Amino acid sequence: MVALRSDGGEMDLSVPENIAAFFEIYKVYGKFLEYYSTRAKEAFIAGLIVVQACVAGAFLVMSFTSVQIPLAVIAYIILDTALALWMVFDILKSSAQINDRDKQLRTACMKISAPLLLLPDPSASQLRQARAFGAIASYLEHESVISANLFGARITKELAVRVVAHFFSPRAFLRIQGWFGTTSRAMRFLGSFWSSLKMRSLASSLRPFGNRRSTREMRLYWGSYGKTSDPASSPLALLPLPPPASPDAPPRTLIMTGTTGFVGSLLLRDILEHRRRFNVGKILLLSRPKRGKTAASRYDAFFDPTPMPNADPFSLLGDVISREEFQNIVTVLEGDVLEPGFGLSEADSELLAAQTGDISVIHAAAAVSFTQPLVDAAASNITAALKMQELAKGLGGKYVHFSTAFVHGNNLTEADAPLRETLFNIDLAKHDPQKLYESMVNGSGLAPEAQRAYGFPNTYCFSKCVCEHLLTARSSETPTLILRPAIVGPSCASPYRGWAGSRASTLVAGALLYLKSRMSAWHLPDNIVPVIPVDVVTRFALVKIFAAEETPEKNIFNVVWGVGSHPSALFTWQRFSEMTIQLGAVSDMYSRFTGLLTQHLFTVLVTRQNVEGDLAKFMFYHRWISRMPFEGKIKLLELTGYSAAAARLKKMDSFVDLPVLFFNFTRSNFYFQSDLVAPSHAFDGAEYMTLCGLAGKNFLEKTAFTHTTIAGSAHKTKELIKDLPVPLPTDLLWAVSNPQGNIWIRLVGYILTKILRLTTTSVEVDLESFSELMVHIADERRIAPDGEGERHHIILAPTHRSLYDFLLLSYVCFTVPELGMDLPHICAANDFASLPILGHVAAGCRAFFIRRGGGRDPALKKSLEVIKTKSKSGAFLEVFVEGTRSRDRRFVRPKTGFLRSLVASGGKHTLVPISISYEKTPEQASFAGENRIGPKSGLGGGDGLLDWVVKVVRGKVRLGRVRIAASSPIAFSDKSNVEHSVRLLQQLQSKRVCVSAYHIAAAAQCLDITPDLLTRALGDAGAEMWEGACSPPPTPPTTKSESWSVALQCLHHFAPLLESPEWSSWLFASAPSSAAPASPAMTAVANALSAAFENAERGAQAAVDTLVGKGFNACELSAEHVLGYYDCAYPPAPLRNNGIKLVIGRLGNKAVEVVAEREEGEEPPAPGPDEEAFGAWGFADSKFVLTDKKTVMMQSSRYKIGGQPLPKLIPFLEEELGVSIDVAHEKLPPPRPTTKMRVHASALVDAQRERLSSVVAEISYDDRVRIRHGFGHAQSDIAAIRAVDVTARVPDAVCYPSNETECQGLIDLARAVGLVLLPFGGGTNVAQMLLCPTHEQEPRPIISVDMSRMCRVLWVDQVNGLARVEAGITGRALNEALLQYGVTMGHEPDSFEFSTLGGWVATKASGMKKNRYGNIEDIVREVSVLSAGGGPLWQHHAPGTSRDAFGRVACGVELKDLVIGSEGNFGLIVDATIRVSALPAVSEFDSVLLHSWSDGVAFMRDLAGAGANKPVSVRLVDNEQFRLGQVLKGGGGGVVSALQKMLVTRGRGFEPKEMVAVTLKLEGSADEVALQKKNVKASARRFAGMVAGASSGEAGYNLTYAIAYLRDFGLSFGLVAESFETFVNFSNLSVMVAGVKAAVREEHRARGIAGVALVSARVTQLYSEGACVYFYYMMDGSGLKNPSAVFDEIEATARATILELGGSVSHHHGIGKHRARVLEEASGAGFKEAVRAVKDSLDPGNVFGARNGLCGGGGGGGQ
Repeated sequence: MVALRSDGGEMDLSVPENIAAFFEIYKVYGKFLEYYSTRAKEAFIAGLIVVQACVAGAFLVMSFTSVQIPLAVIAYIILDTALALWMVFDILKSSAQINDRDKQLRTACMKISAPLLLLPDPSASQLRQARAFGAIASYLEHESVISANLFGARITKELAVRVVAHFFSPRAFLRIQGWFGTTSRAMRFLGSFWSSLKMRSLASSLRPFGNRRSTREMRLYWGSYGKTSDPASSPLALLPLPPPASPDAPPRTLIMTGTTGFVGSLLLRDILEHRRRFNVGKILLLSRPKRGKTAASRYDAFFDPTPMPNADPFSLLGDVISREEFQNIVTVLEGDVLEPGFGLSEADSELLAAQTGDISVIHAAAAVSFTQPLVDAAASNITAALKMQELAKGLGGKYVHFSTAFVHGNNLTEADAPLRETLFNIDLAKHDPQKLYESMVNGSGLAPEAQRAYGFPNTYCFSKCVCEHLLTARSSETPTLILRPAIVGPSCASPYRGWAGSRASTLVAGALLYLKSRMSAWHLPDNIVPVIPVDVVTRFALVKIFAAEETPEKNIFNVVWGVGSHPSALFTWQRFSEMTIQLGAVSDMYSRFTGLLTQHLFTVLVTRQNVEGDLAKFMFYHRWISRMPFEGKIKLLELTGYSAAAARLKKMDSFVDLPVLFFNFTRSNFYFQSDLVAPSHAFDGAEYMTLCGLAGKNFLEKTAFTHTTIAGSAHKTKELIKDLPVPLPTDLLWAVSNPQGNIWIRLVGYILTKILRLTTTSVEVDLESFSELMVHIADERRIAPDGEGERHHIILAPTHRSLYDFLLLSYVCFTVPELGMDLPHICAANDFASLPILGHVAAGCRAFFIRRGGGRDPALKKSLEVIKTKSKSGAFLEVFVEGTRSRDRRFVRPKTGFLRSLVASGGKHTLVPISISYEKTPEQASFAGENRIGPKSGLGGGDGLLDWVVKVVRGKVRLGRVRIAASSPIAFSDKSNVEHSVRLLQQLQSKRVCVSAYHIAAAAQCLDITPDLLTRALGDAGAEMWEGACSPPPTPPTTKSESWSVALQCLHHFAPLLESPEWSSWLFASAPSSAAPASPAMTAVANALSAAFENAERGAQAAVDTLVGKGFNACELSAEHVLGYYDCAYPPAPLRNNGIKLVIGRLGNKAVEVVAEREEGEEPPAPGPDEEAFGAWGFADSKFVLTDKKTVMMQSSRYKIGGQPLPKLIPFLEEELGVSIDVAHEKLPPPRPTTKMRVHASALVDAQRERLSSVVAEISYDDRVRIRHGFGHAQSDIAAIRAVDVTARVPDAVCYPSNETECQGLIDLARAVGLVLLPFGGGTNVAQMLLCPTHEQEPRPIISVDMSRMCRVLWVDQVNGLARVEAGITGRALNEALLQYGVTMGHEPDSFEFSTLGGWVATKASGMKKNRYGNIEDIVREVSVLSAGGGPLWQHHAPGTSRDAFGRVACGVELKDLVIGSEGNFGLIVDATIRVSALPAVSEFDSVLLHSWSDGVAFMRDLAGAGANKPVSVRLVDNEQFRLGQVLKGGGGGVVSALQKMLVTRGRGFEPKEMVAVTLKLEGSADEVALQKKNVKASARRFAGMVAGASSGEAGYNLTYAIAYLRDFGLSFGLVAESFETFVNFSNLSVMVAGVKAAVREEHRARGIAGVALVSARVTQLYSEGACVYFYYMMDGSGLKNPSAVFDEIEATARATILELGGSVSHHHGIGKHRARVLEEASGAGFKEAVRAVKDSLDPGNVFGARNGLCGGGGGGGQ
């Protein structure tokens, strides 16, 4: 997107390049609102924001309803509203604060000023004070006017232009051009100055290192400062020392000055270090007393150890010579060169005069002051030098003089015409050097005129130039050596990198001032800095002083990097300023935005405005920006009585003008002729530039700079610009101004900064380790052959303990770009991509997702190749070699698949071990609470994320400190041993793991040892330790498991000492095979650790023994199974888990699973449109499947849940059952269409088959058909079919009669030839009604009578609300047929799609809409039955004779009452007359949330009292089912879902593990539905419930049809589940539900079954006296020989408890054979006999020998 700029050009408004400029607009816009807007305007804006907030709120409310709103729209509205409200709030708050402050201060000033003015005769000082305070009051009164003048009308115009250009059209932009104008010269100047802040220019200035090349050039060499360097690899190698002096040569005597200064002290050290080489016998040091110290005592400090930031204490002279030897060689002469006789005592004068032999006089003293008067400069720099040369002449020695390289006046140089090593060309006729010297001394005008004429910038350079001429004129009498160093900077090698003496000077002082006071005008163009390291200067001096030649070819040497030096050895002033800004930002002295903004304003713009390098122009800027504010502060402090503060400020006066002194060195390039030419390999300019900045910082803060704090509560948050009236979002501006990263990375950086500040004390980065790493990488890339074309890729491999890890390393690269590390591409698992919000954010932060587990990922190699190709020099990738998070901080076994793919994708690679150490991880408590051994739960969703964020905001998350450190890199190629490389990587990672008192306390408690012992042992093991305690401390562990996970942060150090290799490798997968000698403390800790491990094994063995005692085979036990019976008295997780694995592993058990055989061959044909599944519930085209690892999806187009990924389903079941589900292996899958089923052959002989064919047209003898008709849909039925080898008896044939005649003929044939008929409707019963009697019980052949062909609607009477329908029609087909008549039956059981009208009648069914339409006994008016004893049975109206049916009659026993619930025992139901109702005018859904099960029961009872005014369907689900329903909603949660959950749990106080839900369907007229809603809301209010909306109600209602598929999906993986129901009175309901759940769990435990029982309940149908309660029970059948049978036995226990606590045998599932024995016990003998008598009367030959209920004699079929 582009818009026009004020200069007519195009302005790029794209993101993220100009995102920084947007905040510039906001900054100025804030002032605009502050100073130009009236209260009315502010109120108007606030009103607009309120409207916007209302709109956003409306959208949010609508999102909770069925109205679908795009997620992006909701997110935009929320974020936009929040930002707008925040802006207005800040503006109003700031305005109010400023107004209050100004009013108070103005009043105070007037109280001071007015009385002074009213004095009758005020003194001059009183008048000055009165005017001063009056001026302040006037300023405060007209602050808005002053502020307006400060910015000027041009700024107002620029602001308006930009805002219009950003938000409106170019035409509006053009119209706005003429609205503003400038009025005064000052305004025009300020306007032109500020107008340079164009959007593009400011954005680029805030991003000075925005490309990778400049970032790498600007990387800071943190680790090099303070370290010693090998001279062979430093610039000192360019200057080999002269050969040693001859043993016969006389000792040399050196007379030195300036040896307490910067250069002189290091020169003295170097001479003493090489004293024997040069045969130095005596050194006389001429020095002055200073600050109360004698000359000799000033050298004592050189022997005192000085604390070093990054190394051991350092002593300048003590490291090279002892005090005793120093006193023997060195004599300190106290005096002053400028005094007569050097100010020496008589004895010292005689000693000096008595020196003979080989004497060198070295004069290194000078007054390096650029503001000295000429007379003082002449004395310090000329007179002293001449006297020292005269001394050398008198002693017969040679003279060495230190001058400066800047003695050439205003001579401008080029690379091809450098400043030569000759005297500056002075017009000797006009300006004789001797006369110039005399003029300087006596103050005449000749010297000043010459200084101006030759363009010398200061008296220092001029005096040095004159001195050189005078010394050279006398050199014929005395051998004179002149050394001309340029700007002398810190050392590059000796005595250590960055040594800068005892006080800041030259370049170091500049860096110091730049760090300390950034709001000073600087002229720092892109010119080369003429700096030379001090140790190079002194080494060069040594070479020249002790050179072997007697008559050198020249005597003047430029000690500076000469022309021909490699560009990499040089750096510019501009780069130096950028580095210093980076240094201050990284060292937490100010924010990066502050540094970059002030650099732009006071350095970049000042330099741009003065490209010609005019001193007068710069002085103008300096005075107004630096000098006047400085002097104004002093005056104000003096006026207000703060004289002490003013005095302290005055001491900084000389530093304020330092930019002016630097100006002459920065305004142009200097090129020198020199013997020193820096090659690229010996001197790195970027590194040395950093050393200069670090030296300056060291003078400000005498602290180590090995690491920096980049985040956390201890991180200093600096204000951006303190004088801004509108407070700005510092963190946001910091994120915007960083040099690299897209909008996602910047947003994450901003958010992560906030989170880390709230959760951590500090996030520390080991700068030294990363610096050394990047230097190594740069060297590797530099030496790589250019011709090979292979890129060098860097693989960052952090430890993996937390989700923080995914972004922390990127955060480090983003926060500290000076490291030179590109933002890495993060390798993450696919399940991370599915996380709401986080998945998208991770992808935006350069994450790429791979499939974890399951073998090689073919897409991975391609992804890597794409990433590598996009990087010119090589990619940075981040990968966790451990794969998943180490949930207990151990070093788990690394994965190698990614690294193998990496090598295969080409290029060169370097592995970088990185250790991320946490005092406490965010997931610590949740990981410790996991009670499983196998694969753990997934990453969670948006709801969990928001819950955690709420805790963060409330301050309930305290993680302590975090540290990130790098280790030595590992070369990695296709020839590398991958296993060896990852082991080495983990070993290097382990060495940098940091340990704190928090970890030690937890470990000591776990091991029952003292913290002191453990601390000593860790010290002996070389563990890195956090210093001191964290404040505030991390939240302490609350459980033993959590304590162990904290302890394992440090215990890996003792893994090599353990005797058990299994425990050693568990503790540290890559532990070294051999351990170093252990200290007594280490041995004691290792013994304590071994004892804990052994105790865990004992606990595991005890659990195995317990299960073996319950009949389980020890070799078939799984780890999860044993876990459930592990005694908590033994060590907890994680020791417990490994102890169990070790014990069962030694038993030869590897968690063997029974895996069903898969048949190979062609894929089966697609199922028909309504084909029923075989061996599973439902349609063949609908089922739950695994899509990826543990993500489940319902493969179906029939249900709304179809096609939605369910990533939380498997984790939910694992969590609730306390087991791990092995989804890689199906234990009992449904048979494939090609599977050959094994079942007994049909018992029908040919003759019988012929007779059967003569009666019924359609018959099937297919094995699958027979098997399907021999079973219902109980879990035992499905398990029997899936066994493939069906041992139970099944029908011998399946007949499909199509009319009543065929039915009657079939009955007659059965009577005649001895057949048994079993009616078959939809086959959906769960009471084993279709199970065939055994051959022992029933020897006759069995025929299944499938009524599905009799499925017609015979007639519909809309007037009377009646319909006659054949019995074989399914609920789905009946509903569609009646819909054509505008009526409905209203009967919708859960099996509605497959169950039939005849089946409903036979089982006495009940539907979900029972409240309005009644149960089946209320709906059926008449029924037609074919019996085996008396032919057709009918009552009231003969079949086919009438379309009437009576609503109620009193005609004795009713036929329908005999048939309803007969379960196929009395005859064949052929049709029925049913009641139908007009379609409801309104049909809606709703839902209610309640706090607990007891509240839910009370709500249901209250609603039951509403009679006909209650909803058509009301279902209460307990917490387990409620949470399962949430899981089955699909997806990862999403933002809206997370916000909704947050509203419910946080806003309304619902506990996630206690709340329940009620789903409702409302039908009827509009008035009826309105009344039903009213009753629902009233009941909800009475029980503190919350109406949750229609979408949840509809989802819950429709989920009923899909959830039946879930049971059979679980069965495939060994999970056995079933439902059972009962009716119970309200008075007994809660007690009965609690009792059944407890009984099932107790029986589950008593039988030793793996995991825990998942038992849930729901209330489905309401009555005035009670309700129907459904129970769902699921268990893991692992280790059981017949899980289905065990399940039925536990269900029998539950049923007994139901009866005991007041429940019925069944509410609507019926009896069948499954509950026949229970019904026997619940029925009187007389009643049972009466039922059997009816059976004998209707079916004397027992043709309908189903043997269900009481007609089975308590028996049943068998399998």
